[in-house]
Amino acid sequence: LENQAWDVILCDFSLPKFSAPQALVLVQKEGFDLPFIILSGTIGEESAVESLKAGAHDFIIKGNLTRLAPAIQRGIRDANVRQEQRQRERELEAIASISMILRKTTTLETMLSQLLDETLDLINTDIGSIWLYDAATDTANLSIQRGLDLKNLSTSFRPGEDIPGMVIKTGEKIIVREYQTDPHVLKENRHRIPKGIGGACIP
Repeated sequence: LENQAWDVILCDFSLPKFSAPQALVLVQKEGFDLPFIILSGTIGEESAVESLKAGAHDFIIKGNLTRLAPAIQRGIRDANVRQEQRQRERELEAIASISMILRKTTTLETMLSQLLDETLDLINTDIGSIWLYDAATDTANLSIQRGLDLKNLSTSFRPGEDIPGMVIKTGEKIIVREYQTDPHVLKENRHRIPKGIGGACIP
């Protein structure tokens, strides 16, 4: 479960050294919100009800597997709805937190720091930065960053230069899978960025 993403969990109710209730407890303990469907040829009504109360999403008698495909589809659909609801809740919490930050902070530096932290927490990452456009110098300048040492990278770009400058020029977001090979990144900067890092720059 930790090594790759899964859409659904199908579990036999009784195994020689494991059981569906044990598997369900493990999944819940790890915090995975996946459709958990129990398959069994021997499960009784009482055990089925207890499993559903414990958090299983459905149980299928092996003699009636025609119900399996609809159960999987329904479970995945319901899981997607729950995920969307959680995302909306996080977004509303972030908006409320940002509103409070804007009301309470007295310096631009503090405001940017807290805004970046809130944004990184919302999208569940620890690397990010905020760039500000300076009309007096006509440049996009790094104001604050987290999680990546940018000491050896350029921190000021004119409109059209590198990713921050291109976003300033076009007003459109740029999404990059790999900074080291992306043509938007200046050649002299590419080798200084660790391999395997991508991201999005949003105006």
